[in-house]
Amino acid sequence: MSSSVITKPKVEVQAVKAMPWTVTFHNDDRTTFDCVVEILVSIIGKSYNEACQLTLRIHNDGAAVVARETQEIAETFKTEAISYARQHGYPLKITIERDD
Repeated sequence: MSSSVITKPKVEVQAVKAMPWTVTFHNDDRTTFDCVVEILVSIIGKSYNEACQLTLRIHNDGAAVVARETQEIAETFKTEAISYARQHGYPLKITIERDD
């Protein structure tokens, strides 16, 4: 009986980084500056100064990317931010999309 050694082939494993997703806030005529700033600070985690700058960009440009995260986090941000806005009577529009 002959003994043979089985050699496993080398397999290279590369960590795949989750594709980033963008979270975009859109301007409207009813959602207040204060509401947007509050959401950016309390939900998205921006500093007060950065939140104010982003809110001005949303107002002036019609929309602004406020975060780049994994899909799961982007979806959570969107859900929580829209929920907060609706509870306060605002129609804030938020979109998320893959950042290719």
